Amino acid sequence: MFIGWNDLAQEGRLEVSADARLVVTDACSRPAACEVRRGVLWLQGGEVVSDSVSVWQNSKMGGRGTVSATTLCAGTLLPGAPIGTLIHRGALALSPSASSEFQIGGYNADSEFDRVLVDGRLCLAGVLSLSVESGFVPVEGDRFVIMTGSSVSGSFSDVVISNCPDGLAADVVVTEESVSVVFTAR
Repeated sequence: MFIGWNDLAQEGRLEVSADARLVVTDACSRPAACEVRRGVLWLQGGEVVSDSVSVWQNSKMGGRGTVSATTLCAGTLLPGAPIGTLIHRGALALSPSASSEFQIGGYNADSEFDRVLVDGRLCLAGVLSLSVESGFVPVEGDRFVIMTGSSVSGSFSDVVISNCPDGLAADVVVTEESVSVVFTAR
């Protein structure tokens, strides 16, 4: 199947299903860049292989699956489908305009809270939005590792937390290799 440049550059949604693999190449079958300009790149268990992936402002990338590329996200990063893990093989850089949206609905990684696992460098920026899902009540001291990288740098310009239970606060802790959410007493 051939998808022309204008097909991906316009508004729309490209889904990569479970066990599917999308390899982005140029006319000579060399690795090429993938740009999401005004749409959604959504993984449902599949893999995107590209030289690089750029997610522009007002665009989205997410789901559960694997992105094998160096990735720059200026749009919205939405791991999960609706909850799950998005894996990046290569570096992931979030720009100041990026929004990273995570859900926490229980203690089991992959099935109850979102994660982004990066085997390269993870550069943080933009806004981090966390939502505690209806029916889940974390307790003081609960820790959820939501992002990992071979190295982590930068910080979020803002953290927005919705549905945090009364009496608790959610703190974001950034280390050299991870980003965690820790629930503490207010």
